[in-house]
Amino acid sequence: MLAESMSRAPTTLAVVTAAGGSTRMGQCKAMLDWCGAPLISAHVTALSRRCEVIVVTGFDADRVSSACSCSTVHNSAWSTTAMIDSVRLGIGRWAGPVLVQPVDTVPVEAAVLDALLAIQRSAVPIDQAGHPGHPVLIAPQDVERLADQPHLRALLVDATEVWTHSRLCALSFNDMEAYERVLRVARGGLEPPTPRV
Repeated sequence: MLAESMSRAPTTLAVVTAAGGSTRMGQCKAMLDWCGAPLISAHVTALSRRCEVIVVTGFDADRVSSACSCSTVHNSAWSTTAMIDSVRLGIGRWAGPVLVQPVDTVPVEAAVLDALLAIQRSAVPIDQAGHPGHPVLIAPQDVERLADQPHLRALLVDATEVWTHSRLCALSFNDMEAYERVLRVARGGLEPPTPRV
């Protein structure tokens, strides 16, 4: 039954935002090692199971693009624009549902992705501790409103909360210490750190 509903599901675009300068990290976040592969590759692999994927590059664009097995678009103004600008650039003229996955988060788990795509409206995954996570799903009618929003959170105020059993979907990292903690959690070594709000 799930396989049948998955085959009928509308095509979804997944936009991975990887344009930031990684100043607090000290190196390109997209190229961090994630279980033996560049983090950006892990995101693309996880999302491409159900979605068409596009990566928005900025800082270190050539290296990031070379690690992607999907389409990329370059945000040439990456140093002076916000994440929502990269989201708009990635969406382009796409008219269907859109998932947004920041590169400095854990690659989406299959169960979380399936739960989000079953919703058919804008949605935010909630981890097992009650924290909102990523990726977020933007329904087609809300994609149309994206041009008028100052940031993504404004668009998701009324989004459906999708409760999951995930320990990982709310975790993100801005510096090497946080990345190493998140990586240990993903490998099953520690309790999750408190998600960034």
